[in-house]
Amino acid sequence: MPENTSPNLPQQFSSSEVELLAMLLEEAGNEFADHSANDFTMPATDENKAIFAAAFELCAEPQDEDDENSDEDGLSLKYIMEAEDQVFVYNDWLMTYLASRCQNLFKQADSAPALTKAELNIMSELLAEAHEDRLNSAGSVCYDLTFLATPKNKVLMAAVVNFYEDDNYEEEGKKETIIDIINTSQNEKDEIDVPDYWIMHYFAHVCEMRSK
Repeated sequence: MPENTSPNLPQQFSSSEVELLAMLLEEAGNEFADHSANDFTMPATDENKAIFAAAFELCAEPQDEDDENSDEDGLSLKYIMEAEDQVFVYNDWLMTYLASRCQNLFKQADSAPALTKAELNIMSELLAEAHEDRLNSAGSVCYDLTFLATPKNKVLMAAVVNFYEDDNYEEEGKKETIIDIINTSQNEKDEIDVPDYWIMHYFAHVCEMRSK
């Protein structure tokens, strides 16, 4: 079965894109775990509360029964499920949970439930946060990811690069270099280096569009 035809794999993503999303979210979750302010709020819909509860169950440290399974901020499954206006959990927990969802979808595309619109909406917000966080240190840290110049990778990276706009001269120079490789490479062993935050920015937009 071709990789895009599994009934449970979201039609908007190929299996390789789902795998890439899992990697980006997992890495972002690891980094955001060290942030001092990482509350993430969304409207308290049934769908959002279910996702937040799943993230809590995956990532929360086991608590004593006397604590009603709450952490030091009073966050608990009960709090999440009883929220009426806004519901919150930590963004790194959501990143870790949604990374695991994508990993399971990649590994078990025929049995894992497809990503929901609510999950895609949350992923869009999280990837946008990760992109903004990267921009704070992009000038001093190299965040490039390397892809072989296969037809599939060239199509995806062309979409990423053409979507990303930046006034920075060095970024524009990099963009031109990447486009040149995509347009001229005939060797699938050639390498395409793309900043991961460009890819985060692109997928944030795609997830937002697919969540509507």
